[in-house]
Amino acid sequence: MIIGPAYKSQVDYLNSLNLGIPMLLPFVTDENVLKSNPNNIMLNPSKQDIRNEVAKYASSIPNSNALIIKGTSDDSKVAASKYVEAMQNVGVKTTELNFNGSSIEALGSALVKGAENLIIMTFENEMTATRVLSQVFKLCNDYKITLIADPRIMNYESIDPNYYVEVRYTYYSDISIDYKNLDVKTFISRFHNAFLCEPNNDAYIAADAINYFVPLMQKAGKTFAGIIDQNYVQEGLGGKRQYVKNSGYSANSYSNKEVYLYTIQKDYSFSIVYPTENSTDNK
Repeated sequence: MIIGPAYKSQVDYLNSLNLGIPMLLPFVTDENVLKSNPNNIMLNPSKQDIRNEVAKYASSIPNSNALIIKGTSDDSKVAASKYVEAMQNVGVKTTELNFNGSSIEALGSALVKGAENLIIMTFENEMTATRVLSQVFKLCNDYKITLIADPRIMNYESIDPNYYVEVRYTYYSDISIDYKNLDVKTFISRFHNAFLCEPNNDAYIAADAINYFVPLMQKAGKTFAGIIDQNYVQEGLGGKRQYVKNSGYSANSYSNKEVYLYTIQKDYSFSIVYPTENSTDNK
């Protein structure tokens, strides 16, 4: 079993060797890797998994209006197109809008009063993210808005923290940690003793991956990818994990489909809003 590597170019190189060994991917999230190569297992949700789950969240909200913001890069254009498709597949009213580098074109006319307007940003450059939040912020008094974007935009110091609250900033994650859980408490204590620091998200993902895949490897050797049960939901330290084979994936390639959505609150804490059974948990 190969754990890693970190970069897609390295993943592509190892796949080109045709080793026939299952490879656990903790960082790469491009579903095209799984479509092109067998025996690749993404520990995180793929980008398409995220889009599908965000669409399911939108469909769970009565009278939702999805606005997909498309940037100028090719990656953003592709992501926007796939978001539109995911939304339409679950019956959500969807409009694709252009961000021209300084503002979102026709945003005002696309917003609907009395509806839950879900604005989904498909890029995370600091300058453009700041401009988007500034523009959306001005409309929050007149419309009910939730802005969904990559969690990386929380690292940008140029964005006024109050903007996140007013636009009801929501980010997606594959982690949901119950700090009251005894196993989690034990893991944190042992991690402190070993590394003298707090475990980050990658530590929880790694621990859950070892607990999930090593027993499979002990049972089936390097062919263990062939016996993954797609109906099994692991209750791990970092939350639920379910490894599935989506349409178009190569033989024995899987991704973790579990996605959590967190929305910022007035006190700057975050609460899970999707899946709904976890809506009372705070992070």
